[in-house]
Order: sequence, then C-alpha cells, then structure tokens
Amino acid sequence: MKGLLFKEFYLTRKTYLGFLGVFIGMSSLCILAALSMICGNLQGIMTESPEEVNMYFQMFVYAPFAISVFSVAVGEDSVFKDYASGWMQYCYTSPVPAVKIVGVRYVTVVIVAIASLVLGLGNAGIVSLILGETITAGILKNMLVILIVAIGYSFFDIPMALRFKTAQAAQSKVGIAIMLIYIVAFGWFFKKSEQLKGEAFDQYMADMMEKAINVRDMLLPLAPIIMLVLFAVSFTISIKLYQRREK
Repeated sequence: MKGLLFKEFYLTRKTYLGFLGVFIGMSSLCILAALSMICGNLQGIMTESPEEVNMYFQMFVYAPFAISVFSVAVGEDSVFKDYASGWMQYCYTSPVPAVKIVGVRYVTVVIVAIASLVLGLGNAGIVSLILGETITAGILKNMLVILIVAIGYSFFDIPMALRFKTAQAAQSKVGIAIMLIYIVAFGWFFKKSEQLKGEAFDQYMADMMEKAINVRDMLLPLAPIIMLVLFAVSFTISIKLYQRREK
C-alpha cells in the first residue's frame, strides 16, 4: 500500500504542489490585508465598520480554504495517467488485489482532505489572531460542510474516471452535469428575484439562509453515516468498473 500511495502522490505531485502554491499565495495576501487593517492603509475599517471587519475576516478564512479543498477533487488525474501509461493493464496481471488498487485512490482523498483542513484552520487561526475575531462554531461547521462536499464529489469522480478512462471523456460528462445544476439554480434565483424585489427579496434570502443553517446543523451529526454510505456505494462501483478490463 505504501508503494501505491507513493505512486499516487508522485503522479499528481505537480497538481498538488500547484494548489499548495496558490493556497500559500492567497493566504499570504489575506494575512497581509489583515495586517493592513491593523497598521496599514486599511486600518480605518477597524473603527468605522465592525460588521465589515467580520465580513473581511470570513472572506480571508474561506477564500484560501476553498483553494485547498479544491485539491481534494483532483486525485482522479492519476487514474487517467495510469490508463495512458499502461499501468492499469499491468495491474491486471499483478497479484495485487483490486481492493488495494482501487482503495488507494480513496486513501489519497482522505489524506489530502485532512491536509486541506489543517491548512485551512492554520490560515484561519493566523487571521483570527491578527484581527482579534473569533473562529465561531458556525465557521467551523461551514468549513466541514465544504470539505464534505469536496470529498463527496471525489467519491463521484473516481468511478467516472475509471469508467471513461480519459480526462476529456470523464470531465465533459461532469462538466455537463455541473452546468445543468448551475442553469437550474440560476433560473430559480432569477425567477425569485423577479417575483420578490427590494426588502421582500432580502427578507426571503435571509429566511432561506436561516433554513440552510438549520438543515446544516441537523445533517452535520449524520455526516459520518452519510459519508460511509457514499464511500460504500462509490467503492463498490469503482471495483466493478476496474474489473471490467475492457480496452
């Protein structure tokens, strides 16, 4: 398993290092902006608008974290490279069981997810110390929800990669699905904005946000069970796709 894990990270090292570089750059910008709010050109914000300070604080927390979390969903790149290099064909003749060949992809997702969470919390802690803002339970819950969504997406993406074998084929299908979701969501938002305007729309959005928070708090304790079910389904499908062995 150690050798397979080394292979996974070696094949995707440039991708992960690229995301790490972007994360460090974004985190540095956020930290510098926070310092400027304390002793630089932006320090007027600290006294004039506490609400705006909190808004910036949350932006400084979520923006770098979103970049680190996005790296969770790029592990399928190694699947495409395995097929292109002939590694998968070699695996069919090796004594390594399918459970390990496929399972290492999911272990990689967990490792990258933990690393992403640690990086995100580290950045949030630094910004919190600079601005004197508190990392609330709501922020931590939101970070967990974002991470869970990224892991769930990877559980969907790994079987897709094993099924279609090339990045162009798999990502085109995923892209179409995401585009349809965006079209439906934008259509719903546009319809509501036309029906409700001004304060009525603002109140509606506030009510929707409150409902979303309630749903988040209700489902978050069930997240381990939900993730286990998603993993079981994804892993089973991935094993069957790997064992098809068609060219």
